[in-house]
Parts: sequence; structure tokens; C-alpha cells
Amino acid sequence: KILVAFIQVVLSLSSNYRVRWPPAYQAFGDSISRFHIDPIQLFLPSDCFPYRVRLLLYEWGPFTLIACVLAVGLLLRLKEWCASAPPRRSLAEAVKDGLLDWTPAALVIVFMVVPLTSAYTFQAWSCEWY
Repeated sequence: KILVAFIQVVLSLSSNYRVRWPPAYQAFGDSISRFHIDPIQLFLPSDCFPYRVRLLLYEWGPFTLIACVLAVGLLLRLKEWCASAPPRRSLAEAVKDGLLDWTPAALVIVFMVVPLTSAYTFQAWSCEWY
């Protein structure tokens, strides 16, 4: 996970901050560019949407995905709670367990998309003034 996040950060430095790297480092960046993960680009072609819509997708997409993952965990635990025998645990414990079961998956999503989301957000300030 750390290596993937590092690669995403390194690849975004030159495009966001217009850094000119030494040739050896540029060759390294070019060689790892195939590992650049862009989940929005996988599902939606970027040319179809204006920049503001893409920015909203990059900013709110991870939150929506995390909410869906946690909702699935919660629904699975509530389904188990409803099907259990009458001396049940409390509903609050079932909700807590449902959220805690899928929290690691939500944290992996956060860890993987934060560099990409940050890089795309910083691109909003790299405008060319005429």
C-alpha cells in the first residue's frame, strides 16, 4: 500500500508543480508511470465531462464508495441480527459490529485514493493566465 501511494505522489509532482527533474529521475518516473492508478478514468472517460464535474467526481467519489462499503457491512450485520434467535444482542452492538467489520476496507480505499484526489485538486490552481 505504501509503495502504491508513493508512486502516485511521485507521479503527481511533475504534473502539478511543473518540477523539472534530472534525466535519471525522469527516466525512473517514466518507468513507474504504468503503475499510476486512476479509478475514475477507468470507468468514465475524462473528455466527456467538464473540469468541475470531474473535480466533483474525484472529490466525492471516494466518500461515496466508502459509504457504500460501510453500508454493505451494516446491512449484512443487520440481516444476521434479524435472523438470529430471540435472545439477541442489542441493535446498537449489531450496528457497531457491522461498521467495524468493514472499516479496514474503507481505510484501504482512503489510503489508495488520497494521493490521487489531492493531486487532482491541486491541478485546479495550475492554470495558465493569458
